[in-house]
Amino acid sequence: MPELSKPAPGKQRAKQRIFLASASEAEDWAKALALLLSTGNWALVKPWFFSTFEPGIPILESLMKNTQDTQFAVVLYTGVDTTESKGLQSASPRDNIVFELGFFIAKLGPERVVLVSPKDVPKIPSDYAGYGVLTFDPSEGKPEEFMIPIAIGIETRFKTGSFPEGKARSGPGCSLPGEGRPY
Repeated sequence: MPELSKPAPGKQRAKQRIFLASASEAEDWAKALALLLSTGNWALVKPWFFSTFEPGIPILESLMKNTQDTQFAVVLYTGVDTTESKGLQSASPRDNIVFELGFFIAKLGPERVVLVSPKDVPKIPSDYAGYGVLTFDPSEGKPEEFMIPIAIGIETRFKTGSFPEGKARSGPGCSLPGEGRPY
């Protein structure tokens, strides 16, 4: 797969722009991940809470305006709500997070969107199966610590089009939805 962040011929490589979507309840995790992704000066990360959502302007219109120069998206998919499906209750993300996942897949393509979730993965839409989820264990310390392998995985994915080999794939790293094996 070609390098996704490769500049056009004759153009100097610019920092990649990443939009970071999350529920407000996960703001501490999002801040830690944004800081880690900014390390190394390869990307400009724009968490949703630093975006401009103006009163009186529809949220979708503001989202489209705030992401017009975005090359990649990271969706922090946390189970802050509860959903009942087929008689079973499970942790699920906020509806807007599910919407934003679809929005960014449609806008950027699935290879430019990474879903990040706690290891006890909330219900993932079946249409997303096979794309993979970077998982972490929030019981393994501070967000600045347990998000390190996630940041490495995201940087590798966005620079090369694939997930990393070695340490970033083990521990609280990368697993496919519904499976316990690494990528």
